[in-house]
Amino acid sequence: MDPAVKRGGRIDHVIGVGPPDLECRRTIIAQAVKELAKAPSWREPALLKEGLEELANETERFTRSEIQRAVRNLARRAPWGKIDQAKAAAADVAERLRDGLTIGTKDYDEFVETNNTFSQAVLEPIQI
Repeated sequence: MDPAVKRGGRIDHVIGVGPPDLECRRTIIAQAVKELAKAPSWREPALLKEGLEELANETERFTRSEIQRAVRNLARRAPWGKIDQAKAAAADVAERLRDGLTIGTKDYDEFVETNNTFSQAVLEPIQI
């Protein structure tokens, strides 16, 4: 980045942008399912809602594309006969993808610890 852009007074607010929170993960999952449903061969599993809710809970630290991949992987494992099978399948899909995530555990933990600091606006006016 050009040093002139980073000079004081040009950028007064640093915002930490981490992976999607639970509500955003639910939205991403719903959008991914809509895309899957466009395929002529799509058949919605009986316990899809329960499996997807578990997937949302299990995908903390996942990026949008990683969540979308998890949805596709979970859909391939359907149908499930019982709620606990749907939840177990979702947890297994998330666990299998976790080692290859974009955001490492250490980086994510550091982000969570410092997020409040990153997300605070400069409250005092800049003297010109």
